[in-house]
Amino acid sequence: GPLVALRGPDGSPRRLPRTEFLPAGVSYNETTGAYTLDPSHPAYQSLGAGETETVSVRLSTVENGRIVPVILSWTITGENDAPVVTVVDPRAGSEKDTPERVSLNLFRDLTSVQDIDRTDRPAFAAGSAVVAAAAGSNTSDTSLISVDQTTGDISYDRASFNFLGAGQSAIFTVSFDVISGPDRIHEVVTLTITGENDAPIVSATNPATGSEKDGSEQVSFNLFGLVTAHDADQTDTPAYKTDSVLV
Repeated sequence: GPLVALRGPDGSPRRLPRTEFLPAGVSYNETTGAYTLDPSHPAYQSLGAGETETVSVRLSTVENGRIVPVILSWTITGENDAPVVTVVDPRAGSEKDTPERVSLNLFRDLTSVQDIDRTDRPAFAAGSAVVAAAAGSNTSDTSLISVDQTTGDISYDRASFNFLGAGQSAIFTVSFDVISGPDRIHEVVTLTITGENDAPIVSATNPATGSEKDGSEQVSFNLFGLVTAHDADQTDTPAYKTDSVLV
């Protein structure tokens, strides 16, 4: 850092009384009489780009028997420091038979930002969110996830994923940007909704009433043809179970 040393008429360092309380980052060398400022000291890292701070040391020395006040000053100019951004994936959700809205905010709930520059205010970059189906997802329908591009809120209805079978998952990546001062950082989180087994809805009708006949006439019908079955799970296909008939 910058060095400052007062010297006498003969060029030798003039000793100044060592200050008991020096400003942050300022040190005194008793051998050379030099005062040094280290501008990388943590006390000055909060300066934003273009901001300045003056650091001064008030001293006194003796010249021709007189006490002369001395002020040593440095001006520190701030520079932009990139923020430190970390994100976490939202907790895995699951489908549900009945509607239930799940909501979270990309910035407030999933993002942690540290920006040492006091002039910078980290925030979600409006319009930056993009939802995409991830590898291994059992659906590619990104319209199931709602995004508010102004606030960074995302939401979904658990009932919209009732089609997932047991062991299946809807997996989406949600990419977005965080801004802080002049910096823009791109981040990605993964949203997972898991499927569960849903019992089928089954109804059956009785076969048409038959009647006797003098001659031989075979009447046939299929038991499963008398059944209406609906299973929300896309992995399940209703069918007649072999050897299950009991008359």
